[in-house]
Amino acid sequence: MQFPVFRRLAVHDYELYPGTPEKPDLDAEFLPGVTLIVGANGLGKSTLILILYRLLTGPSEVSGDSGASVLGSGN
Repeated sequence: MQFPVFRRLAVHDYELYPGTPEKPDLDAEFLPGVTLIVGANGLGKSTLILILYRLLTGPSEVSGDSGASVLGSGN
């Protein structure tokens, strides 16, 4: 079985990840091993996970168990 491996993620022109004048936008490199995403509420952690999820599944909901909760819905 092969799993996708994210090595780098760049997000440009998205207000939630403005960056700094010296280093604008979000540009993250994932090193081998476990990557933790931590921070205070409202910084975009869940949005980052949702971006990675959508990279894997595409823009539409994945069909499956109709009783399952939708990612990001809080259910």
